[in-house]
Amino acid sequence: MIIIGAGGHGRVVINSKSKLGNSVIVNIGSVIEYDCILEDYSHLLYGVLLGSGVKVKKKVYIDIGECVKRGITVERDIR
Repeated sequence: MIIIGAGGHGRVVINSKSKLGNSVIVNIGSVIEYDCILEDYSHLLYGVLLGSGVKVKKKVYIDIGECVKRGITVERDIR
């Protein structure tokens, strides 16, 4: 597990075996559970929660506070 930032809502949590591609943006308060894949140029806004095994395709944008359940592949923006 990697925790970036101070406690509270100002941190990002990235759990084991997750992979982030090139130029991925993960904003504060987001949690990426284990075995997730974020492809190149994907962008998570504030407070996004990804369940285990989620795959976010290349250049996908996920808006503030969205929650993606485990095992889902996100192929288009969630706004």
